[in-house]
Amino acid sequence: MRKIILLFVIAIIGTSTIYAQSERYIEVNGNASAMVEPNKAEILISLSEADSKGKTTMATLESQLAKALQQAGIDVKKQLVITGQSSAAQKKSKSYLFKNYRLTVSSAEEAETVFNALGENSIQNATLNRVWNDKLKDINDSLKVEAFNAAKANAQLLAKTAGQPLGGVLMINCYSYDNDFSAVVNDRMLSTKSVSEGGDMELGSVGFQKIKVQQNITVRFELLINKE
Repeated sequence: MRKIILLFVIAIIGTSTIYAQSERYIEVNGNASAMVEPNKAEILISLSEADSKGKTTMATLESQLAKALQQAGIDVKKQLVITGQSSAAQKKSKSYLFKNYRLTVSSAEEAETVFNALGENSIQNATLNRVWNDKLKDINDSLKVEAFNAAKANAQLLAKTAGQPLGGVLMINCYSYDNDFSAVVNDRMLSTKSVSEGGDMELGSVGFQKIKVQQNITVRFELLINKE
């Protein structure tokens, strides 16, 4: 019986020791951020015979669009796709054709060139729909490494101050933060319609608004027992 009780006491002591060791840790935060500029933009273009009440055919509208994109230096095969087309009946059973396109450009300057060319060729229904950076994953991965290194440096400093060796990693939590990308031209979204309605309005320099991308990391390191 005494042997059983002794083993039970040893088991309790052993469990308490393991628990105590697991509580010997330091938890620190690290963060890293960068201002990222979009390098891709999506422009939506719509052609409609209804706008002219059928006076301008779809063939003519497509010809005007092709001329505008050629003028803007667009590679139609790589950058332009048709997203939809339809036919709708209006009054007196008159039917009009509609076509929608999605154009991808690689800079604010290219977007501005496209909008100017569209306006010059009487293509009014075009809108800058969204912008993004196709290297965002690589940027975030790099920021995670930078944030972890910052957290580790903090842990090493604090552990050294406390006079205890720093052990391995027990836990890592990562939090990403980034705003939606938005395109800004004089604090407004750019479209051929808004430009044409403004008459001879002169725009300032065109650029996509940079956004802040940030990685926050919480790391828990084990604190070792100083044997000295």
